[in-house]
Amino acid sequence: NSSGNHVVELIAKDIGCNDTTQKTIYVQEPAVTLAGSLSYKCEEPYCVQFTATGAEIENWNYLFYGGQTSTEQNPEHCYDHIGGDEYTVHYYGGYIYETEVTGTTAYGCEATTTFRDTVFPISANFAPNSTQGCAPLTVTFQDSSSSGSEIISYEYDFDDGSTASSDSVSHTFSTGGEYDVTLIIENENGCKDTSFPIQIQVGEPIDVDLSVSPSTVCIGDTVVITDATGDARIDDYHFSTDENRGSEACPGNSTQQWSYFHETGQHDITFYANYNGCISEELFTNAVTVNGPSSSFKWSGNCASPTDITFTPTVSDVDSIYWYFGDSDTLFTNNLGDTAVTHSYDTSGDYTVFLISTNNATGCNNDTNAMVVNVRMLQAAIDVDSLICAGSFIASGGSSIDVDGDCNNAYRWDYGDGSQMYLSNDTLWPTALSDTGSYTVRLMVYDVNGCRDTAETEIVITDLYAGFSVDTTTGCIPLTINFTDTSWSATKLESWSWTFDDGTFGNGSTTSNTYTSLNTLNYDVILNVTDSLGCQDDATIRISPIIPDSNFTVNDRTICVGDEVTFTLSNQNSMSSAVWDFGGQGSLDTLKPTFQFNASGDYPITVQLTDTNGCNTQNTITNYMFVDGYPIAGFSTSVDTLDVVCYPTSIDFTDTSIVDTSGNGVTTFGSRTWDLGTGNPIISSAEVNDQYNQPGDYDITLDVESSNGCKSSISKTIKVVGPVADFSISESLICVGDEITFNITDSSDMFAYQWSFGDGTVTDTTFVSDISSAEISNRYTEVPLGGTTVVELLIYSQAFACSYPVKKNISLHNIEANFGFEDSTVCLDVDVVFADSSLTSAATTYSWDLGNGTTYNVSEPAPQNYEGSGPGIYDVRLIINDPVSGCVDTMAKELLIQSLPQVSALDGEMCNGDSVLLVASGANSYLWNDPTTILDVNSDSAYAFPDESSVYTVVGTDTNNCESSATSNVTVVQEKELIRVDTCIIIGDSITIGFDYGPGYNYDWSESESTNFLTCISCPVQTIQITEEVDSILYEVAYSDSLGCFPKVNEYNICVEDKYTVDVPSAFTPDGSGDNDVVFVKGHGIKELIYFRIYNRWGELIFETNEISQGWDGVYKGNAQGIETFVYQAKVKFFNDQFGEKGGDITLIR
Repeated sequence: NSSGNHVVELIAKDIGCNDTTQKTIYVQEPAVTLAGSLSYKCEEPYCVQFTATGAEIENWNYLFYGGQTSTEQNPEHCYDHIGGDEYTVHYYGGYIYETEVTGTTAYGCEATTTFRDTVFPISANFAPNSTQGCAPLTVTFQDSSSSGSEIISYEYDFDDGSTASSDSVSHTFSTGGEYDVTLIIENENGCKDTSFPIQIQVGEPIDVDLSVSPSTVCIGDTVVITDATGDARIDDYHFSTDENRGSEACPGNSTQQWSYFHETGQHDITFYANYNGCISEELFTNAVTVNGPSSSFKWSGNCASPTDITFTPTVSDVDSIYWYFGDSDTLFTNNLGDTAVTHSYDTSGDYTVFLISTNNATGCNNDTNAMVVNVRMLQAAIDVDSLICAGSFIASGGSSIDVDGDCNNAYRWDYGDGSQMYLSNDTLWPTALSDTGSYTVRLMVYDVNGCRDTAETEIVITDLYAGFSVDTTTGCIPLTINFTDTSWSATKLESWSWTFDDGTFGNGSTTSNTYTSLNTLNYDVILNVTDSLGCQDDATIRISPIIPDSNFTVNDRTICVGDEVTFTLSNQNSMSSAVWDFGGQGSLDTLKPTFQFNASGDYPITVQLTDTNGCNTQNTITNYMFVDGYPIAGFSTSVDTLDVVCYPTSIDFTDTSIVDTSGNGVTTFGSRTWDLGTGNPIISSAEVNDQYNQPGDYDITLDVESSNGCKSSISKTIKVVGPVADFSISESLICVGDEITFNITDSSDMFAYQWSFGDGTVTDTTFVSDISSAEISNRYTEVPLGGTTVVELLIYSQAFACSYPVKKNISLHNIEANFGFEDSTVCLDVDVVFADSSLTSAATTYSWDLGNGTTYNVSEPAPQNYEGSGPGIYDVRLIINDPVSGCVDTMAKELLIQSLPQVSALDGEMCNGDSVLLVASGANSYLWNDPTTILDVNSDSAYAFPDESSVYTVVGTDTNNCESSATSNVTVVQEKELIRVDTCIIIGDSITIGFDYGPGYNYDWSESESTNFLTCISCPVQTIQITEEVDSILYEVAYSDSLGCFPKVNEYNICVEDKYTVDVPSAFTPDGSGDNDVVFVKGHGIKELIYFRIYNRWGELIFETNEISQGWDGVYKGNAQGIETFVYQAKVKFFNDQFGEKGGDITLIR
């Protein structure tokens, strides 16, 4: 299940002997990835460069869409044709092509993955919100074109002399007619496409007329309605009558046949005519007279007498009626004053009733009407036991007759007491009663006519009452209880089941149980009884043994040695005696003892109790009392070994206290508190530090507590001493070269001193007893970093026991000239970089002299190249001036410029796998740039072994370390990968074969299986056309490079499909855009065009050709033809010498 090395171990065993051997199995699980890159193109072919990766993969096998294959790792594959044809409108988001690659390792393991290419052809398309209507008609056109990149240009042509140039536009057509609207788009890649035309039909009102024959008819007769308008512009008709009936017809069928079925009398006809979506309407009154007879009927019944049905007819223009009731009974009458009739049926059923009416005066046929009558004899019935146990039961209405219902309400159940009904289409009623007594079960049912019937029946609910008695419910442990059944039932009791709540059980009407646990306070005993009807009931009694409460508390569980504590029982008043044990430290026999612990430790407490009922118990709590000993506080300092502590000083303090004085590990550290005598915050770390910056006596205190709060303290005093002094300065801000005077003031305990003036000048140590004045002066000749330095007076106490530095800042004006070079000796081709490091103010001015006649007045000159001045020594000088302080300073330095060597290198050519000699000259030492492929990169003549054509660079260095470089171009002739192409074309199509490897290669096609259809023998690439029916031809081209390194043969196996078609597009757009400007005869396998003829609507021949490469550009007799539909005829001869013909329409769109 996993890749990698797996160790397989075999162990063989015999009696007393065994042997083991191991072998390692390597399991390989290869994985491959595949990516593709499509370059954008407006036309076919669409080529994709594939890149596959995978560790340890030796062989690759591609399967492209369409069945083509490749064994290269990173092939380029071209899709010669996308979906549809060249006249297809593409409404979708591209064509998807899936490529599969399988990688195979040297062990034969395979891994497969796929890559999906999506090709987005540009396709112009749009949608109008309306295509028909009355003039003036405003139409909104919404672009729905598709493109793989952004569309940057839109051009609508509305066919009425108007255009628009946005993606969505509105346009108003003012006059009637048909307008072919087109859209031309262009995307950001320069691809263009023209949409198919969409026709907008604009109409106008029309005066309409009609004729009717015959105008007098019977019910159901046909009336012929004929359009009498005579306007050829009508697209379709619509007729409607006052019966809300209608029909439609096209202009080619102006006659409509219409049958009247319903009402007698005179009827109107409304005529609607449609011209390009513009509707004209005209009402023709009393256009048709309809004679009788006409009749219909209704029926009704009564739930009280459901077999008696009343029929009520409605008649018009009738002289007699005849009834057939569906049960063999009939009735005839010509008394039309009272036509209602009641008929009685004998049984339930569905009966088809017919009513036939006549009118002998009109000569019209009888009118017959039929209707189904539902006769039902509904009856409700209940099936349920009369004696039932309390609880759930089921009643049934399955014996009821003629029940019907929907919405889940055919059966309606209740107890006849006003409670909510149970509604269902199921015959069963699941219900429940918990109280004993007599109940009425009621069922209401309904039939298909909505009639209702009710049934009732009486039931009796009986019950079982469980109960039992005990001789006692409480007592000391062990406690024995006797149980006696007291249950009642209307029938015989059959069984008893006891649960004693301590894991034991019993049966029978009497039983007993003994309770022994001291941990359970209550037991719920349950009796379950069952009677002869199967009714069951439970009863429960709680048994509560007397268990004395042995819990206790203490006023403090964490104490120090010598502390007294008091123990209190939780229920002391119910106890008669107690015996306490305090973990071996002592015992007492009082109910509320007070005890003192005199040794540290963790102690258990045990109490034995007898309560006032004489019941005994015991309670032991381990590790209940925690007694700490008192710690011994102590600390050490980092100055304990010093005789004198001088200020300023940092003193470390370390807690050395002993917490567990008994050594039994019970007493543990709780907390500590330091007071270090400085007023700083009190801290609690074991090791602390504080700073003492003045002489004086400091009191140090440490408090230590155990975890139980047992506390110990210690205090010590530390004396800090040292000299004190200050000094004055005559000037705090000076210029370079100025002098400052210093004088010592406010001194005490000072024995000697020493000055450090911050410019590197330090005086000898001076003893106070040897001087009469402490005044001293110092002159400053350099500006310190940042313009400020520190003057330090180091003072000493008697016998140099303590010293203390007194420090003050002095400042010098930041005016000091200074600069540098990145290198003061440089080669002629190297720019000299000047770095100003002067100390200046905002008002400082600069004056540079670069030694080659160039001067600058800025703070830092631009990098200078001295190639124009030549090699030599140049004096560079900088002068700065500060007008605010009046300070001026100058700096000068020398710059040496060295000459460059003249380096050259020779070019070379080699076969891949050979070597080439690189030769350089003109310098003292050399360094080639590629140590990987060059044997000796430091030689003037070095052999190189590049795998591909390379440009080598050599850097030559002279004795001054100046460098220049030269390049050597090495051409490596590579071994080309073998090309094997298997592809299919349609007979007569052209295909390009071969590959141009560039200059210096020779090609020979003469060794092919056949040289038929080749256009050349020694060219690298050629386009051939196969015009014969052959299965396939294998073309081979031998090629070699100029050095003869790697001669090889590429193969192109071309299969030929015998497919013959002829086609002509249905539309073209000769607008000069270069796209679809000319209509041609297209197809497959065409050898010769016999003729291509185009005729206008008058049958005039306007174009003819027999050249397949010629097409019509929409011009006739020098005039560009307008938007029109033309008829064409085309005949071709195929390469199999058969002929093909096609004819049809071509729409010219502008």
